[in-house]
Amino acid sequence: MTNGLQGFNMPDKPWYRKTSRGYRLLKDLTVHTDIFPRSFVQTQYVNLTSTGVLLIKRGWEWDGATMAFDTEDFKLPSCVHDALYYLIQSGLIDSRHRKAADDLMLRFCRFTKMPWPRRGWTWLGVRVFGRLALMVGKGKGAARTELPPPPP
Repeated sequence: MTNGLQGFNMPDKPWYRKTSRGYRLLKDLTVHTDIFPRSFVQTQYVNLTSTGVLLIKRGWEWDGATMAFDTEDFKLPSCVHDALYYLIQSGLIDSRHRKAADDLMLRFCRFTKMPWPRRGWTWLGVRVFGRLALMVGKGKGAARTELPPPPP
């Protein structure tokens, strides 16, 4: 198991900007994960290699904290977590990877120095309500940031 932050460098500011729907990534992020799909997963804004490298591309949009305080120390964890949940919602990676996504979010909360009580509550919240969020959003992930597939 990797620590999830291997080789990760915090991007220089500004790395995101506020939008009417949440936030837009201004710089590519590369993160090592504990999620290893059978084959390369590629979308317009989020890629995941079979070796567990997650690339979140400039232009990716996410809504920030859902049902939590949307503070500066949660921008990066929520960006990474939303990108992984997007891949699960879209059926591009299996939902069995949800715990790995939640655990990676927790490691990023520690990285951004989120206070430990809030880190714990945030992680518990995604563990309890994340399954529901995935069920409600199943198949809707593509509507957020992706272009429709080309016609056959």
